[in-house]
Amino acid sequence: MTERLLKPAEVAKQLLISDDTLYRLINEHQITAYRISGQWRLFQSDVDIYVLSCRQSRQTVHAPAPALPPDAKRRGRPAATSASGYYPGMKVV
Repeated sequence: MTERLLKPAEVAKQLLISDDTLYRLINEHQITAYRISGQWRLFQSDVDIYVLSCRQSRQTVHAPAPALPPDAKRRGRPAATSASGYYPGMKVV
């Protein structure tokens, strides 16, 4: 093993995140780190793997949101569709 071990402060600076955010990633096992004599250390290759895992594919295509009818409210309960007060998604008991 000739790869250099990095200190958390070095990695946080490299990733442009705070030290606290890096420690949270370590504690949540999102990035691999090693505790040596009570101090955290990270391999550059593990940092690179984490960065690649965060990459989003450009091929992801999201369907457009369905258009709302002009009289529909954008927040809260959907507008009633009939005089009975029924609206889509309502449970009929």
